[in-house]
Amino acid sequence: MQTLLPACERLLGMRRLLALLVLLSVSLLGANGMATHSQLRIALNPDDGSWSLMMDGRGLLADCRLLIGGRSDFWKQVAESDDVLSSVVEEKLILVQPHPREVSADSVRFTLGGKLNLLLRLDADRDEARVSLEVEADDIDIEEVRLASGKLGIAKGMVLANGFHSWDPRKLRKLEDLGADEAIESFGCSVVDGELLFGFTGNHVGMNKLVHYRDGRFEAVSRFGLKRFGKIPREELTLVIEFGSSANELLARFAGSCEAPMSKPVGSGWCSWYYYYHDVSEKEVVKNAEVMAKLFKPLGAEYVQLDDGYQRANGDWDTNDKFPHGHRWLTDRIHELGMKAGLWIAPFIIAGKSPVFKEHPEWMIQDEAGKPKEHVSFKPWGGQCYVLDPSHPGARNWLRDLARMITDDWGYDYIKIDFLHYVTDQRRFYANATPVEAYLEGLRAIREGAGEKTFILGCGAPIMPSVGLVDGIRIGGDVWATWGGFEPAVYSSSTRWFMNGRLFWTDPDVLLARPPLTIEEARTWASFYAFTGQMNLLSDNLPELDEARLALLQKSFPVRVPEWVEPVITPVPKPRQSPVVVADDGSSFELSGRWVFKAGDGDYASPTLDESDWTEVRLPHKWDKDLDGFGWYRASFVVPRDFAEKALTLELGKVDDADETFFNGTRIGKTGELPPDYEEAWSLFRRYAIPKDIVRPGEVNTLAIRAYDGGGAGGLYELEPRLHAFEVWRCEDALLMMNLDERERTFAYDLDDEFIAFDFWERELLGRLSKLQVTLKPHACAVIWLRAVEDEPCILGSSAHILGTVDWKRDGNELVGKLPASGYIEPPEVYIYVPASFRITSATGSIQRVGELCILTLPAGVCDFRLSLSG
Repeated sequence: MQTLLPACERLLGMRRLLALLVLLSVSLLGANGMATHSQLRIALNPDDGSWSLMMDGRGLLADCRLLIGGRSDFWKQVAESDDVLSSVVEEKLILVQPHPREVSADSVRFTLGGKLNLLLRLDADRDEARVSLEVEADDIDIEEVRLASGKLGIAKGMVLANGFHSWDPRKLRKLEDLGADEAIESFGCSVVDGELLFGFTGNHVGMNKLVHYRDGRFEAVSRFGLKRFGKIPREELTLVIEFGSSANELLARFAGSCEAPMSKPVGSGWCSWYYYYHDVSEKEVVKNAEVMAKLFKPLGAEYVQLDDGYQRANGDWDTNDKFPHGHRWLTDRIHELGMKAGLWIAPFIIAGKSPVFKEHPEWMIQDEAGKPKEHVSFKPWGGQCYVLDPSHPGARNWLRDLARMITDDWGYDYIKIDFLHYVTDQRRFYANATPVEAYLEGLRAIREGAGEKTFILGCGAPIMPSVGLVDGIRIGGDVWATWGGFEPAVYSSSTRWFMNGRLFWTDPDVLLARPPLTIEEARTWASFYAFTGQMNLLSDNLPELDEARLALLQKSFPVRVPEWVEPVITPVPKPRQSPVVVADDGSSFELSGRWVFKAGDGDYASPTLDESDWTEVRLPHKWDKDLDGFGWYRASFVVPRDFAEKALTLELGKVDDADETFFNGTRIGKTGELPPDYEEAWSLFRRYAIPKDIVRPGEVNTLAIRAYDGGGAGGLYELEPRLHAFEVWRCEDALLMMNLDERERTFAYDLDDEFIAFDFWERELLGRLSKLQVTLKPHACAVIWLRAVEDEPCILGSSAHILGTVDWKRDGNELVGKLPASGYIEPPEVYIYVPASFRITSATGSIQRVGELCILTLPAGVCDFRLSLSG
């Protein structure tokens, strides 16, 4: 980490002291009223000045050092002149030592030559313990505070960690599987071994992260950029430590403790991007809006959202020639159909050709020379683009007026704001602000202009800082209309599920059903979205979708938010160090031999190629971000003889951005498109079938990977599928099992009680069960409804919705109910549990009885039903 000493010398040249109060607090929240003063205490090591947080004699946090960092030699001068022990760490962080005469069981005072005074204090009662750190300083730019730099009492176990913004990595790793110096960084919160959660609840000033190492080392860090502080509010640096029995419990409780009012229903509808991309047009949006109004509006869908491709240039958000009638005409058409209108913008990305840049270049992020800093060049956005500086009052006024124009003048009800992290990626701002503060200045301006009535979806958004200002947040990368394209939605949902309905509505990205997805794969995708209760926007060309797929999509509406839903987190396998070949019987072997790499392109697929001038590399491997274009990987290995007659699949991993892969010189697959028709596919996991006739059992075989990177870092950067930990989900009345693998597998699950179980897709009553076992084909799923055991007839659900949502009651000897709507493509069925001692005397529609299951098929257009019984 580099220091910025020259810049700070200019900022602090006068050495005056400006009053600064920083309050840091740690809350320890017990699930069952745990901590008291007799259980929790601060223990100080007088030899090195470290402190530990003890509970029942066990160190929850041990050997913690308090570190504060600035950006000037002034810090070093303070440390060197101090008569109380201090030291400089990493050239920029000062280790602050305790005052030897002010130490007790619940407080420790730290001092630095009278220029810094810090009080670490423990407050505890029956339900809560709070460790607070008060920092008083004068005219010192605090860049970083490490409240706790020490060790956890738990040195083993699994860590679930989240990235800073929508597209940052989410991780589920075992501490013992990390490399010696490898770290897991988590922003917002992290969970260790399902017992401890660490989380920052205030995220409006600094970038707050938790860092975990293999040996149990732990850091709680707040970083502030290039700001000079007057005061940091106490609530902005509150680190919560919660105790529980499972990761799911801890995460749900943490999210529920964050104040985030949810005033709008979960967003659902249609988005133009994932079929039309930049080729979207006015005509196509209206055609899809008509289908949405006919087939999905009756089921609760609200929005028709126009995405990227309509604008003249970024920053000039009026329509181009593909939308000749303009914004207001389009929103009027959408409103006439009974739908609400949505619009995509990237508010902080401004093209150099836009009027706002030409008139106000001073509103952009500036480089060190005081000129607008070039950020990205992208032809569809208008060429060279810059980042708007929302700390500038003029820029904020422009953002406020833009949002007001979008809603009041153009008539949109929903705004998708994208690439928001471009602001927090910066360090230098017009005003004295941290990156998070500058971002929030802009986000507040957009909310003020749009008004509270407008649904705002943040995309590429800093997650925790955005809480309370947006209604929804994209929580992962883009999806594609392939089975591999489903992966980003599954993985991001599985690690950020607890945010949904607590912090905001989570957007896993759109639901797709068109080919090349098989109907089975589309069914799994739709089941996952219906089950988890997140935002649900379609993005196929609906007028061209066949009736079977449209009917499937209808079953995911309306969005039903379960009372509770969570993944069943299974053990995570040890991270792979190489690609793996998997056989159809489940056996496998690793390609763990010597791997070599060469930049550039050529005829490098041949098994007999001379590799003497290639560079040996260790996987996973990323090549330098300055190396764009082609690169090749090669490895040689022996295929075990007992794999000779097996069907083999190469589980390669993820390649940034596109690849084609060769086995013994024969191409076995490609993902993405190589130039000249380049198309990135960096987020997709590669699985390639290996033809039997090219495999040489018992001999040396060669694998060659031709990779292409279109920008930034490239390479074979990730090896494990990661998905198998999130294939089973449970909510209060159903179970979802998904086979995300390439082979048939059997799933087993122990229920916590006995239920009447019904398989939705198979239309099969499974009976009264306390254990489930289901065999699934590759990419298939099972949705099992779980209903309370009864000896009386009861409604199990309806085919109209994947979770079987039906409003019903008993009325004497009759069961009376109502479906959510009419207008289904497929005639809806109602599934009824009828014990053998009962018989049906009359019903609305036709009845089919199979044992204790009765299937009532309703007439077209009918949503009310009645069933009479005797027995």
